[in-house]
Formats: sequence, C-alpha cells, structure tokens
Amino acid sequence: MPNERILSKRYRTDLHVVRSLVNSLGYNETEAILKMHPSDIRVTARVNLLKTTRKKAIKALKQEGIRALEIDEIPEGIEIIHGQPKLGHSIAYLQGLVTPQGLGSMTTVHILDPKPDELIWDMAAAPGGKTTFIAERMRNRGWLIANDINRARLRAVQANIKRHGITNTIITHHDATDLKLPLQFDKILLDAPCTGEGLLVSQPRRRTSKDISDPFVLQRMQQRLLHNALKHLKPRGTLVYSTCSLNVTENEEVIKPFLNQAQLLKVEMQIKIKPVNSPIFEQAIRLLPSRHGCDGFFIAKLRKKG
Repeated sequence: MPNERILSKRYRTDLHVVRSLVNSLGYNETEAILKMHPSDIRVTARVNLLKTTRKKAIKALKQEGIRALEIDEIPEGIEIIHGQPKLGHSIAYLQGLVTPQGLGSMTTVHILDPKPDELIWDMAAAPGGKTTFIAERMRNRGWLIANDINRARLRAVQANIKRHGITNTIITHHDATDLKLPLQFDKILLDAPCTGEGLLVSQPRRRTSKDISDPFVLQRMQQRLLHNALKHLKPRGTLVYSTCSLNVTENEEVIKPFLNQAQLLKVEMQIKIKPVNSPIFEQAIRLLPSRHGCDGFFIAKLRKKG
C-alpha cells in the first residue's frame, strides 16, 4: 500500500512495523503515534502505600526539587511535572517511597486487582515494577511467586523487592513455558515477552527492524506461556494477559484458541482510564501513546472456567 510506504519514509520506521500498526490500529492512529516525540510521553510514578501516602510522597519529592501531581487513573499514581531526571536518584526513590512506572504498567496490575492473603504468580517478573506493585496491593500478606527466565534481570527484581520493603515474595529462575509448580494460584499475571511495538515513541530505536522481533515467532512462545498458566490457575481464578505490543498477532490471536475451547472467559474491567476497546474482543483494551500519553499496552482480563 503506497500510503504505508510514505509513513515509513516520513517517520523513519521500517515498513513491516508500519504495516503491523496500520493493520491493528488504522492509518490515522498509526500516523498520530509515529509523529510523536519521546517528550510527549507522560512521566509517571507509583507511591508505595506500604511506606507512605501520596500526599506525603509528593511533599518529600518537592523538598528535592521534584514537582509531582496526583493522577486520577491509579490510586497510587503520580505524574512528574518537573525534575524528572532527578527521580531515580532521589532520597524518596532510594527509600522505596516512589518508583518510576508507566501508566500502562500500573494499569495492568490495577486490573489484576491483587488482594491480601491471595496466592499470585508473576510469570515474567523482571525488572520487578509490577511485582512490587502486586505485593504492595497484597499488603505483604499471602504469597507472590516472581519468576523470570533471565537470571541477570532477576537481580533488579531482588533489589526492587528489598527497596520497597516487600516480605511476601519468592523469586524463581525458570522458563515459565514448562515450569511445573505444585500450586494452584488465585491470580496470575502474564506480562508476556513481546516485540515491544508499543514502545516506539519512548524508545525510537525500536522503529528499526533489528529491534523488532518476529511477532509470529513470539506468538508461539506466548501461547505456551498461557497454556502453562492455565494449568496452574484455580477454577474461576483470574489471569491478566498483557503486552507492550499493539498488534493483533501477539494479543487477540494468542488468546483466541483458549476462548474458542472455552477454557477461558472474558471479564469486564473497571478502570477510570478511557481505553481503546479491542475490535475483536470487547473486553480487551489498548492504551495508545497518541490518546493516553503513555507507552502502548494491550490488556485482557480472563477467568478460568470453573
């Protein structure tokens, strides 16, 4: 299609990436995303309610020259208005009071809705942003298994857990596609490895083919992960499937076989953010850089048939 070639050339993005976005989002939405600059992405963070409150965290940041405001979408969320580069070196960060986290990442855990005393599995946990948020929502009660296949990245999970004061989390290092645990979980988060198409604005290098993997190769792994998650989920247990990819191949097409076999049921989400509903599954959503000022995310909330 000639128009896709124009977009590819104009915004210095590989043609197959442009085609993938157009196929999933349409031409106009794709162009709106491709014309964005990294500075157009909102800088958000999460307050650790195990240690402080949003108001106290905002006050502490202000004393370090960082201006932040509460956001409506997530009860723990704040937006950094001034002093963004200082956040990762601030005393508030080092004390585990706040942690940088994108709106899509926070929304994923908010939709999972972890509760105290539950048994939860984070299948691909590194670097630990969602893991610590889950544990904080659990109020350090119950058990959280944080797994990742990458041993080096698990060091970041360990550091984040320590900084946040998390005490209910066990770290494991396995390939989650065939990991067998003698457990049945109340809830599972599968934030699946993906092409990362949704990060094109904040990470412009991803616009080129060398940094975008084949979505069809990843799809097979994503379905294996989902298959194993189902084996470990209690009847009527909740599973949230998410990616920072926007294409149908890694999202709806991964879930579809499990819905067709009636192993999973779609669940409606109660969120304040106004998402873009999936054209294939009503209850699945996308967050788009062009509409929400955050990295692109796909999120689906599912329930195992009981």
